[in-house]
Amino acid sequence: MSLGLEPYGGRERDMGNLRQIKVASELGKGAMMLTHFESSTSDSGRLVLYGAGAWGNPTAPAGKLEITEIAHQAGGSGGVMPDVLTLPTSTHKPSVAKEVARTGSFMPLGEAIAPVIERYAHDYDDIVVLGNSFGGRVIPASIAMMSDRNAAKLSEVVIFDPPSNHEQLGWRIVPAQAREIGHQKQYTTQSQDKVAQDAWIGDMLRKADKTLPTASPLTMVRDIAAMAKPGFQDDLDEALPKVPHDTPVTLFAPELSELNDNTSRKVNDFVERLSSDHPESDLRLAELGGTTHNILAGHPDIFARALGYGAITFSGRK
Repeated sequence: MSLGLEPYGGRERDMGNLRQIKVASELGKGAMMLTHFESSTSDSGRLVLYGAGAWGNPTAPAGKLEITEIAHQAGGSGGVMPDVLTLPTSTHKPSVAKEVARTGSFMPLGEAIAPVIERYAHDYDDIVVLGNSFGGRVIPASIAMMSDRNAAKLSEVVIFDPPSNHEQLGWRIVPAQAREIGHQKQYTTQSQDKVAQDAWIGDMLRKADKTLPTASPLTMVRDIAAMAKPGFQDDLDEALPKVPHDTPVTLFAPELSELNDNTSRKVNDFVERLSSDHPESDLRLAELGGTTHNILAGHPDIFARALGYGAITFSGRK
């Protein structure tokens, strides 16, 4: 499967017109952010829930770039940009971090942010959910904690390579992350998207709001420990019954990921098992050949355009 790598026209204008609001939660004000695009022609009625990679800052240039690309794709034609609610990129709260690290289930984090999601989702007619890496682990727990009323609004769920999604990484996660950093640098330097290249090179927090909650070293260790455990499937088992049966749930698997064994046989077997357990769910698999976990670095449009490819059924319900 291949995805285009061209930024859309008008992207810099949209980035210049986005406004971000710190959202209060028990994880701290700013652990979640609401982004609104003043350049949008009208209210879309759609909310995007976006879970980014670990310890990311949505106000940094790279974060704003990802959010803008996602909103553009989720908004469709007509220049209507939906609002984007970013989910926490760390467990933050010590009690939550400790429990998630102990079990590998992100349900305690989902429970902590559920009141915020409920409050904001109430005001929208349609909800699109995307999660990348750490955010991909957060998404199932977030959905599982939704009220039936808000879960019924889900129109698409996309999850990109959540660590340990079907096998435990354990101690291997540390060298795997180190190798992915190397891939990240390569993708960034080779990117043809100059705006994205600038956002990912040098001080990535320049122009970012540095007052947002940040993870302590101990919390980072616990976040890593949580990602090293295989709680993803159990959390997804809790989430899928909440998702409307006609809503596609697409798992993206970059073939050369260091954080999962994404060989074709392994990932197809995994999704087939999920499909057998949840025969009413519209489960799909999108395999990205020749790419690693950090392909999104320098190419923010890839994850955004995953929305456009959700209609391709690779596996699951026919």
